[in-house]
Amino acid sequence: MVERSNIIVDGNGYTLEGPGTGIGFRLGGNGITIKNTVIKGFYVPGAGFEAAIYSFETSTTSLPATPLSTISGASI
Repeated sequence: MVERSNIIVDGNGYTLEGPGTGIGFRLGGNGITIKNTVIKGFYVPGAGFEAAIYSFETSTTSLPATPLSTISGASI
């Protein structure tokens, strides 16, 4: 969970791989940037969607170096 505002999360090319359920990044701040990260293997049962990134109360979120094709799912 990222709750700070105006922060950059740089995965340095690493993969955040989930167990098949849950949320990869849960964002609660503003001005959050996630870059250089492959996110996969997350899913929210019952909601019917994959959830690599879930953003709540967040006005600006950017993914400059992470093409959406490499993200299992995003609810922004």
